[in-house]
Amino acid sequence: MDVGVLALGEKDKLRIYGTPGQERFDFMWEILLEQSKGVLLIIDHSASDPVAELDHYYQNLLQRVQHRSVPIVVCISHMDAHPAKGLEPYHAYFRDQLGLGAESVPPILSMDARNKPQVRAALVVMTALLEMVERFPKAQHLQRA
Repeated sequence: MDVGVLALGEKDKLRIYGTPGQERFDFMWEILLEQSKGVLLIIDHSASDPVAELDHYYQNLLQRVQHRSVPIVVCISHMDAHPAKGLEPYHAYFRDQLGLGAESVPPILSMDARNKPQVRAALVVMTALLEMVERFPKAQHLQRA
């Protein structure tokens, strides 16, 4: 498991926990999701079937946090492996397979974890979603992860 702490100011800290995707580590998901306020779901675009991976992890997240609203940001890594595919297959998953309207689809970003501006952009998006949860806790447009 990876752990990081980012100081946002004098009192505010962002704690980031990375968990392995293998099933044998799924007990960690339970523990971390109990107190998580948001989720960055990182999908490897170079996998043999990245949309199936998205479905697997997204459905697991839904089952584990169904009792509360937890915003998610879907980050697609390794876009350089198949740049022609773009992000459309992931949008299509939420739109066509899950039947979600545009207002219910979580943000989907291309992100190279080695690229600080891209990571920062993902964290800014998550921060905006967390602020919306704080200000409008019962809003229908917030994604339940």
